[in-house]
Amino acid sequence: MLHPEIYVSVEQVIQGCGLFSARLIKKGTLIWKNDESTFPLAEIKLWPAQKQKAFQRYGFQCGIDHFCLPEGASREMNHCCDPNTWWSDSCSLVARRDIQPQEEVTYDYASSEVALALEMTCRCGSDNCRGTITHLDYQLSSWQQQYGTYLPEHTLLAISNHRASIENDKKKIINRRLSIRKRD
Repeated sequence: MLHPEIYVSVEQVIQGCGLFSARLIKKGTLIWKNDESTFPLAEIKLWPAQKQKAFQRYGFQCGIDHFCLPEGASREMNHCCDPNTWWSDSCSLVARRDIQPQEEVTYDYASSEVALALEMTCRCGSDNCRGTITHLDYQLSSWQQQYGTYLPEHTLLAISNHRASIENDKKKIINRRLSIRKRD
């Protein structure tokens, strides 16, 4: 479900088609809620080539092993490193700040993509543009600070697992050093 005051346009977009606000949308307003089917990756791999190609272009991760291929206008939402929407839960985007009339409505693709390889050149032009967007951006501390908990559950879990892995690696290094000192 896409906010009724959002429309598709090809003018003044970041790339291709984009979504735009027809009027002022206040911070915190629901912009989009996923009301489409989700699929496990194993099923997607069985799709015909043409549908897989559409998935590669428009699909996104919406759970640990669940993905969505939107069919409506919402599939035209472009990426921005300083988006005007963010996640309020695992299937809803809300306005991160007021969205002005005729402003392009965007989200950060890396905020949902953590399982499948993603690498794309960014053309958003924001002051904090990362230049390249990847499925590993969630590992960047500056990126984590930007979004806090305004992320889907699977992304928050990926961040938590990444932090735990770093802590585990630190403990291994400390134990290794202690072991070497004891031998000396």
